[in-house]
Amino acid sequence: MNIKSLKNSIDNKYFLILTSNQRETDTINELFDNKCEITINSRVSGKIGLIKGKIVLHIKGGLGFTREGSIGRNANLILSNEFFPQPVLTILAGVCWGNPDLTQIGDILISNKTVNCNLQNASGIPYDQETIISNIENTNIIHKNTHNNVRLISQETKIEDPVIRDILTTKYAPIHGGEMEGLFLTNATNWLIIKVVTDYADQINRQTQEICVEKIQPVITSIINSTNIEESNCEEFSEVVNYLKGNSVKIDINQITANRIQIGLTRLYGEFINRNLKRYHCEDSRINNLNNILRSFILEICSNAISHGKADNIKIEFFGRKIKIIDDGENFNLNDLNSENSGGTRDFKSFQEYHDLISYTHIRAGVKNIHTFNLSKSIDDIKEIIVYCKINSEIFYQTQNNIEYDESCSAVYFDISDLYMTSLRYPFVMHLIEIMKNHNKIFFLKTLDDMHRNDIIENIESVLINEKTLLEQISSRLFYI
Repeated sequence: MNIKSLKNSIDNKYFLILTSNQRETDTINELFDNKCEITINSRVSGKIGLIKGKIVLHIKGGLGFTREGSIGRNANLILSNEFFPQPVLTILAGVCWGNPDLTQIGDILISNKTVNCNLQNASGIPYDQETIISNIENTNIIHKNTHNNVRLISQETKIEDPVIRDILTTKYAPIHGGEMEGLFLTNATNWLIIKVVTDYADQINRQTQEICVEKIQPVITSIINSTNIEESNCEEFSEVVNYLKGNSVKIDINQITANRIQIGLTRLYGEFINRNLKRYHCEDSRINNLNNILRSFILEICSNAISHGKADNIKIEFFGRKIKIIDDGENFNLNDLNSENSGGTRDFKSFQEYHDLISYTHIRAGVKNIHTFNLSKSIDDIKEIIVYCKINSEIFYQTQNNIEYDESCSAVYFDISDLYMTSLRYPFVMHLIEIMKNHNKIFFLKTLDDMHRNDIIENIESVLINEKTLLEQISSRLFYI
């Protein structure tokens, strides 16, 4: 998944959060309801997902701004690139030092003004400075020990000297504290620095950082929750949100009769499982057999968790190329199945025959079993393709057969539901055939209805009536939704 492919969908509709050490990174990642990996460029990737129902991109990097791989450099890959979607708000999150006259350890500082002091003399005192002011003029987050709208100092050099600290806080007063990454904010417009005070620029205390950094979590969620986003291009934006939500369901055990567990699960949740498995497509025709096995196997796992594991809570999640079943029953790894005649054992043996398409892992996390099925990259999740690999239908009104899309996409998606006129469908089919001959990908077509779909199929068969091999090749890579 590449951030560039989301330009039209989420431009000015997402939050960019930046962190610069592992503890800060973990603190932000804990806020996500769902998240997945996304590529910025060949060297930098991040996490994109939902926090409080809103889209958030989280990128980490090293300290500072000028060094390769620093968070400042990584942030500017997005903020200075017109071809990337721009955030509605950029948040630099983490830890900082505080002014002992204005702050206490553990205080949260929300800054919309920073004094950049990167040029220094031999003694470490800045001799040049630039004040950067965010377009976010005022924050009013009411939270314990939180300071709104403060000024911070940003410089790449660590300050561990109270004398230098006092010179800086006096010279550029009022200053509540300082940090090391904010220099890149010259390329942002709407931004906030949200950091927790963990020292007084006298001596860095890693243990205090570990303890205090999680204090920024409720402040960040409040900022995200209170920021309004204009949702124009609603359909494309909604497709991204729906993809990031994933699909999940919690099993209501109270609705399942103890002596009719399998029947209850099938009746209440069979269609949900079936609908989500239909999202997965592959050139390998075995995908249909695998989906049939998984349909049964997922229900068998839930049944075993209730009847043998005595689970009170079970959740099924479909997300990208990953399926999870989470329960709080007794510790059990599916690799330990040994009953020859049980449905679960038979399904697991059948499932193992498709090891090139799917793999299984089990983790015991506290009191929970987490069963994870990872699907091969050769399998396409149609929801993911719609979001990241969509091609504008206007291509079919052009005279050339060139299309542009993320080359990492294993499939592409066309929405031709607005191709109303019958007279346009034959030229479209001719165009489609040429494109499919030049691009060895799976193609998904969204049609208006069954009649529309059948007309497209008939036109393809008519054009290729004397080219059966090509017809078979194209038909095997063409799916209708």
